[in-house]
Amino acid sequence: MAWEITGSKARAMPNPNRPQVKNTVVPKPTAPKMVSLMRPDTKTSTNPMKCRLSWVAAKGTESVMIFLRLSLGRRMGPLFGWAKLFWVLFPFVIGITIREIKGACMGMPKEMRRLLITVLGGLALMATACGTPAEPNEPQPEEEEEVVPDRVTGCDGAAFLDPVGALSEDGPWPVGAVNTQVNYSETEVWYPAVRGSQSGQDKLIYDIREVMPDAEGAKIADAENPWHHCNCYRDLPLDENNGPYPVMIFIHGTGGYRGQSLKQMTHWASHGYVVVAMDHPGLNLGDLLALQTSQNLERDVSNLLVALDALEEDLAFLKGHIDMNHLAMSGHSAGGTAVATEGDRAKVLIPMAAGGAQAGDRLAFSMVLAAQDDQIVNYASTQTAYDQTPAPKLFAGFASAGHLLFSDICELGRGGGGLVQIAIDNGVSNAFLAAGLYDGCNAGQLYSDVGAPIINHLTTAVLDNILKCRSEPHDLQAIADSYSEVIDFSLDNGTSE
Repeated sequence: MAWEITGSKARAMPNPNRPQVKNTVVPKPTAPKMVSLMRPDTKTSTNPMKCRLSWVAAKGTESVMIFLRLSLGRRMGPLFGWAKLFWVLFPFVIGITIREIKGACMGMPKEMRRLLITVLGGLALMATACGTPAEPNEPQPEEEEEVVPDRVTGCDGAAFLDPVGALSEDGPWPVGAVNTQVNYSETEVWYPAVRGSQSGQDKLIYDIREVMPDAEGAKIADAENPWHHCNCYRDLPLDENNGPYPVMIFIHGTGGYRGQSLKQMTHWASHGYVVVAMDHPGLNLGDLLALQTSQNLERDVSNLLVALDALEEDLAFLKGHIDMNHLAMSGHSAGGTAVATEGDRAKVLIPMAAGGAQAGDRLAFSMVLAAQDDQIVNYASTQTAYDQTPAPKLFAGFASAGHLLFSDICELGRGGGGLVQIAIDNGVSNAFLAAGLYDGCNAGQLYSDVGAPIINHLTTAVLDNILKCRSEPHDLQAIADSYSEVIDFSLDNGTSE
């Protein structure tokens, strides 16, 4: 058999010896009586030093509170209830306390002190109520209620969730990811998972060193490794209440790997597509570094299709939930060239930074994407290839963009000079071979962090129109017109004027 699935890879007590202080008889003081606030049951105090220290402590507390009120100001606005009342009244209470202590220490008559406390307390309340403007309670953020998307019907009665936001944003499904092997090649499947099943789960992070030969990947330390973060979660349950889902097969470019364009693939999965990508022998980064460049992409695609028809082992969870009659293929660079001839098996072809597409018995729409400053695949040549592509078709160019716009590669290790530079700096053998493909990552060029939402918007609109049989098709021209980065846009529906 041409394919094989081998299994998933995942990865203070008191001190009893202390002497007890015995009660001592204190001689009757001859100094004026002093009332202690700390001990209300004691009418007099014979320790002027303790009285003075109490006054100093209270005075210091008052100074600190005044300083905090002046420095923090309205930043304490979120305080509420008793906490805010305490914040307002505490300086006045401290002020009253200071005067009471001072009066006691200086022998002020008890009746006079009580009168002073009453007057000052009343003034404090008046100042709080009248002299201090009340700060309105800042509105507390309300918990947003989850918007439940509507359920819509697609081709042949398939059920889908209608996106709540724009097509450029994540879709209504969280994205699950399953790893398997097809014909001994690492293969990844991203799919729409049960809503809410991602709660409490960590997002998946791919280690690009695993694509390299073991000896070469080991040369890059964790601290320098360009970790590839995925908006997906390992092994979430598939949403079986909707579907069956259309399928997208993605083929990476030379020196790439199955996850090179995560921003596109996970986006499609979040909008209700099952996306499959493999590390293609002779084309992936590891084989390039090992100088093993023999490849057969047509055979690889056939192996994937056989595996998706059989749905055994790790792929069994998809059985009954995918629709292979609604199949799309996309590829970048050499991968885009490979999908150009798959019109007999796929309804939608999306070559990126590659060329056009050829006619096929099942082909319903071709979408050709190109980068204006591409130094690997000439932009004008891609336009010519588009002209030769049968309609219905679409062309979209991207201004100030290079060859790698349609991947995440420019984003990986940007702080360390980029993926290739990190490999070179760490002595990875033959890393210089990938340097010639590292195009589009210069300052001022359109990176995928800006370009990906545009690509996602356009591609998802095309996929929805064709593979989900939308009753009201997305307006592709209007979408393109909304982005200044899109140039030389052309749409040919294949209908005569």
